[in-house]
Amino acid sequence: MGSAGTGWGRRERALLWTVLVSAWDAAWGQLRYSVPEELPKGSFVGDVANDLGLVLPALRDLGVRVVSEGRTQYFALHGKTGHLVTAERIDREQLCESVQQCVLRCEVIVEGEMKFYEIEVEITDVNDNAPSFRQAEKELRMSETTIPGSRHLLPEAHDPDSGPNSLQRYELSGDEHFSLAVQAGPGGDQRPELVLAKALDREEAAFYELVLKASDSGEPARTGTARIRVMVLDANDNAPVFSQAEYTVRVAENVPVGSLLVTLIAADSDEGLNGHVKYIFHKISDRASELFQLDSEKGEISLKDDLDFEKISIHEMQVQAVDGGDLFDTAKVVITVTDVNDNAPEISVRSALTEISEDAPPGTVVALLHVQDKDSGANGQARCSLDEGVPFRLRSSQGSYYSVVTAGELDREKVSEYSLTVRAVDGGSPALESRAVVALQVLDVNDNAPVFAEERYSARLAENNAAGALVLTVRATDADWGQNARVRYRLSEGRVRSAPLSSYVSVQVVTENPLQLFRLEVEILDVNDNSPSFPTSHRTLRIAESATVATRFPLESAQDPDVGTNAVGSYRLSPNSYFSLDVKQQQDGKLFPELVLERALDREEEPELQLVLTAMDGGSPARLGTAQITILVLDVNDNAPTFDRAMYKVQVPENTPVGALLLRLNASDPDEGPNGEIQYSFGVHTSDSVRRLFALDPRSGEVRVSGPLDFEESSFYEIYVRAHDGGVPEMEGHCVLRVEVKDANDNPPEVLVTSLLNPVPEDTPPETVVGLFNVRDRDSGANGDVSLGISSDVPFAIRSLQNHFSLVTLETLDRESTSRYVVELIAQDGGSPALTTTLTLLLNISDVNDNPPHFLQPSYDAFLLENNPPGSLLCTVSASDPDDGDNSRLVYSIQSGQVQGAPTSSFVHINPDNGNLYAQRTFDFELMQVLPVSVAVRDSGSPPLRANVTVYIFVLDQNDHAPTILHPRVPLSAPPGYLVTKVTAVDADAGHNAWLSYHLLPQSTDPSLFHVSLYTGEVRTARAFKDTDMAAQQLIVQVKDNGDPPLSTTVPITVVLEEAALEESYSPRDFLAGVKEKPDLTLYLIIALAAVSTVALATVTLLATRCLRRRGHAAASPCCWHHESPSRDFFKHSSPKLQLNSDGTLKYMEVTLQPTDSPSQCYSTCFSPGSEGSDFTFLRPCPRPATLPREPGAFLPATGTLRERGQVRV
Repeated sequence: MGSAGTGWGRRERALLWTVLVSAWDAAWGQLRYSVPEELPKGSFVGDVANDLGLVLPALRDLGVRVVSEGRTQYFALHGKTGHLVTAERIDREQLCESVQQCVLRCEVIVEGEMKFYEIEVEITDVNDNAPSFRQAEKELRMSETTIPGSRHLLPEAHDPDSGPNSLQRYELSGDEHFSLAVQAGPGGDQRPELVLAKALDREEAAFYELVLKASDSGEPARTGTARIRVMVLDANDNAPVFSQAEYTVRVAENVPVGSLLVTLIAADSDEGLNGHVKYIFHKISDRASELFQLDSEKGEISLKDDLDFEKISIHEMQVQAVDGGDLFDTAKVVITVTDVNDNAPEISVRSALTEISEDAPPGTVVALLHVQDKDSGANGQARCSLDEGVPFRLRSSQGSYYSVVTAGELDREKVSEYSLTVRAVDGGSPALESRAVVALQVLDVNDNAPVFAEERYSARLAENNAAGALVLTVRATDADWGQNARVRYRLSEGRVRSAPLSSYVSVQVVTENPLQLFRLEVEILDVNDNSPSFPTSHRTLRIAESATVATRFPLESAQDPDVGTNAVGSYRLSPNSYFSLDVKQQQDGKLFPELVLERALDREEEPELQLVLTAMDGGSPARLGTAQITILVLDVNDNAPTFDRAMYKVQVPENTPVGALLLRLNASDPDEGPNGEIQYSFGVHTSDSVRRLFALDPRSGEVRVSGPLDFEESSFYEIYVRAHDGGVPEMEGHCVLRVEVKDANDNPPEVLVTSLLNPVPEDTPPETVVGLFNVRDRDSGANGDVSLGISSDVPFAIRSLQNHFSLVTLETLDRESTSRYVVELIAQDGGSPALTTTLTLLLNISDVNDNPPHFLQPSYDAFLLENNPPGSLLCTVSASDPDDGDNSRLVYSIQSGQVQGAPTSSFVHINPDNGNLYAQRTFDFELMQVLPVSVAVRDSGSPPLRANVTVYIFVLDQNDHAPTILHPRVPLSAPPGYLVTKVTAVDADAGHNAWLSYHLLPQSTDPSLFHVSLYTGEVRTARAFKDTDMAAQQLIVQVKDNGDPPLSTTVPITVVLEEAALEESYSPRDFLAGVKEKPDLTLYLIIALAAVSTVALATVTLLATRCLRRRGHAAASPCCWHHESPSRDFFKHSSPKLQLNSDGTLKYMEVTLQPTDSPSQCYSTCFSPGSEGSDFTFLRPCPRPATLPREPGAFLPATGTLRERGQVRV
């Protein structure tokens, strides 16, 4: 528990370090903080307010804000605490991928004081990234002949963290055949290499699985792994091996052509081409090559011609199994031909008598026969027989000879001739036979036979004797005389030891008279007359340079027809430093030469060897035979491509066009063929950004620019180039190309607005800072030095402040004279030619609220028909304000007031934005004729300024009321003419619309009982009531006005006949409460005419005066309806009209005033003598859709004695 309470985590220690660094920088006058990456949004960075001496309450008033470089704002200022906090999650690896120290810069802008402060925040690394390999799996190919100690590049791990958190070490696990070596690259990076520690053997293991682990030193440490698979490629280090050293086959001689005789099997533990075995005849006789064929792929020996046991019964040959690397094995094949009974016995008469003396004793040989069967065994065993009944018999002689001898005495006188048939039958199945006939004539006696001088003769004959040379002379003598004594010699045919005569010749000498057989043996002695010779005088061997020492390569044996010591006795090889000769002796005594590799071959040192193989016999003098042997050393991929330099350096301007050639890399490989064909490619350490900027030709090694080079993005690039050959396995070499980009003045200066006061108040004093600017140029040196100027003819100037510039005012501004300034800031660098950038600022001059709003008219009139729907537009008032912005934004309102005891706002409503005045309710002319409304307008300045105007709303009358009736009561005793009741109807309209007439409708109960006065509405009895009259009479009275169209109403009047006696006479006036005496109508008419004339004259005079005064500006009023002043002749024409009743009394008078130039403008005055009160309307206008201009005194308020609307009294 104690350790848990006192231990600090990494984040707490990092924050403490941040505070300490900030305190140290503040002490030295620098504002610098340090925070670890990956802090959550809103994390504390530094106490900016305290470090800068800013008072917290003033932060909001001064407009303090933080501006970061770039588009993303990583920091923000906490308004309440003044702390600098993170505004976004910060990933150091994303911001500073290749920079050791990651620093973010921002500026604190105090807009209220137009000051700025620079802040540097160092982002420290945390171990948030594990090492990772671009290739999670990699396959390497190694030949099994690869020399231990050879190195092979492994994939590199990448860790974007820095310091101890970055990649620190590699480890390899897997197999004892391999170890790990780590080399330092040009940039200090670690490059893992796989080192072969032990020789490989593909036949033992075809592949190895390894694991490469990369680790950092963070807390805790992070690791990444990659799987390495090493494929062992086969080398031709194993020769084919036959399953048998000797193959023996027995085959019948009558086997059909095409038959498969034997299948040879040879195995090679190598793979691919090295393990592909082909079969060829190595040593074979000419006859055997005609009889047998060998399938080179399958090893099958088949028959291609007929066999003949009798010619050759045994065939011996040698077959070689050769792999793709020219290693081979030899096997002996013995094909024994077995006999079949396909030959009949052959009888040949070697000697025969044609005549025989009759005194020939029994047993006299008369014929010598040779019986032969080419078959063997039982098939070749012939049995002979002679015809029966003849004095002759067969007697077996030596070998296959038979003698025909006499079996008894002959008698020429009995039989002078004999035809003897000899039959020979073999032991085959089925048996074959043949016949021979011997013709014999019996002669006289001859009893002396020839005699040789010697019983046995022997002779020695040297070989190579000339044809016809004398070998031996034999002599025989006959004691007889004449023809009986004549001797002939003949050499009989024969076989010795079942073979043709070569060294020995057996010769039989036959004496015919008498017939005798003698044996001769001749030995042929060999002389050294033949030189050894090879089947092939020139032979080519292809041997891979990877062949191991002590490998043997069989050679063809020389042939010598001589025998004994004259045959081949030894071999020798021409002197060389790579091969020796070993001679083996087979069981039959033949010598078999083999080449033995004594020293490893190297095709690059000596691609071809010329050897001479000499065969010598043991003759005297010895004879020689030679064969030329050409050793072609086959290339293996044992040399990696090599660059002429390990590091190339090239300088290139940043504006180099795409496709330009940087340089041509050169790598060489002493191997030949595909092993020496080099291809170039980018190494695994070449970043993707470099691959997008540069192109590498895989054949020529040319490096060209493929993308825009920008010195400001990177001043140098390291390109890792790999050259690999086409061998199996491929080998590779590496080099580094360092491209240094030289700066060109290709970036114009940039003007950055740090802070800008826009708009600028027009009362801003001179030398006030209204803008802060920062200039930068991505170029370096003089190309990056920037100066800032300003356009002329503007009341502003540029002031330099460290690396910033400020825009200040030079004089007092006046918005009324100039409301906007176009300010051009010109930034120019120090390059040659110089580049410039112009920043155009539109500075608006803001207004102060020094002008109150004013209405366009002093007052407004609006006319509205009564019974309007709520929300009807009454009028639009308009005001203007010369100020700008909020100072000119106007708000309209209704001033508070009371109308008929209700607030004015309950009658009308005004839109505060556009001044539209709307009715809040439905107006009734009978209740209100004129409504004055006070409208106020104010601007939105601070403080706001105001103005007022009065709007007069005139309510126009409509014929919207029907008459109403009062109901009376009548006693039964009423005489005729009795005033029953008076129907009093009230029409709220005015003028002739209000003149009423009364009518009794026939729908009444008894229309003959009553009558109604047409104009007064008095209902009187027409006769006296009778007892038969109904006690309740229903009268239907219609009251109709004089409007157009006329409106009417009916009222039912129930008259109840009462029994009460009439004590007094009632007047209809009694039913009307508070009714005054009707005044004299004539007097009223006179007064009305005088009043109308007086008012008309006064109105015309007043209107003429005002219109002459306002003629110059009368057209400016939007609410007035203008014509030539109507007041001038408004009452020029008047037409009073008197309407009389049928009895001559006055019905009503109407006075119409109408100007000649305005047919739509009229005013009427109507007098009704029959009404209870006179209605008088002053200058009531005819309805018009638009408002009219109002002049003071032009209209007078209406007066009258109208009762409440809807009141009807009977």
